[in-house]
Amino acid sequence: MFILKFIYVPEAWLGQSIFIILSVILTGLGIALNLQSQVAPNPMDRSMLVVSELTGWNVTISRAAISVILVITAFFFSGAIGIGTLLHAVFTGMFINFFFPFVIRLRKASLEKWSDAERQLAK
Repeated sequence: MFILKFIYVPEAWLGQSIFIILSVILTGLGIALNLQSQVAPNPMDRSMLVVSELTGWNVTISRAAISVILVITAFFFSGAIGIGTLLHAVFTGMFINFFFPFVIRLRKASLEKWSDAERQLAK
């Protein structure tokens, strides 16, 4: 929001709702892309994958569980918790799980294209 305040700041309920929905969707896509890049994942995302592997839960549930624990911790420390925080905590994992197969296919296609280009250069 702080970046977009120069473009548009939603004051009406509808504009705020559209922004929060877009932010949850784009956050899920960004995290899925970041995890597939395998370049320095942040501790939250890595812990989501570790919890998922250890418990057998899918990414949606493990992300939501970790996020809810963090929201509860923030509550006890009088942190700022709003509707956006709660929506992100509950729904971001769902979008990560949704985008993950697409991003995996995209990465595989990119790696195949890269290896084909390397083979042609080697000739």
